[in-house]
Amino acid sequence: MRKAATALATGALVVSLGVLGGCAGGATSAASSVPDGAPNPMPASHAGRFENLGANGCYGCHGASESANPMLATATVVPEDHFAQGKYASMAFDSVREQCNTCHPQG
Repeated sequence: MRKAATALATGALVVSLGVLGGCAGGATSAASSVPDGAPNPMPASHAGRFENLGANGCYGCHGASESANPMLATATVVPEDHFAQGKYASMAFDSVREQCNTCHPQG
């Protein structure tokens, strides 16, 4: 029983570090207020979309389908490591990355 609890706690720690590591940034670029290496914020035109639609709303434009990646031609391509199993072919966001607004705040 204790081994299972330890393994569960260790797994939760690893997942939480992966989420935080995915948002880590470096120095701030002179050209913008976004730190170098940090993900860009959602544009102002996206106000309320995540709150109303969740990750499925993001996936509808930025996700991959059998015919296109991203599905909306003018949308930003989501990095492959944001997809389940780290593959576009999964056609689903990794469950750890479904809180898009954690790393991509409203701009």
